[in-house]
Amino acid sequence: MARRDSAPRRYADAAFEIALRDGTVDTWRMELEAAAATSTAGELESVLANPAIPSFGAAGSSNCHASPSNSGGSTTNAMD
Repeated sequence: MARRDSAPRRYADAAFEIALRDGTVDTWRMELEAAAATSTAGELESVLANPAIPSFGAAGSSNCHASPSNSGGSTTNAMD
């Protein structure tokens, strides 16, 4: 388990607080379980290590990006 003062722990605590606030703890739990199951699958490692598969990056191949908004410079998600 991450130390109480570690960065991953602070992010986990913040995510949990948001899930509690929004009433989405079950959704977070299911998605984290799916991510954990995927990250232990050997296929994922081979796909990520394959140089023939393009990665997301500055070339704009990702559909999700941050951009300044008119409300104080916060970011927006293109997937929303």
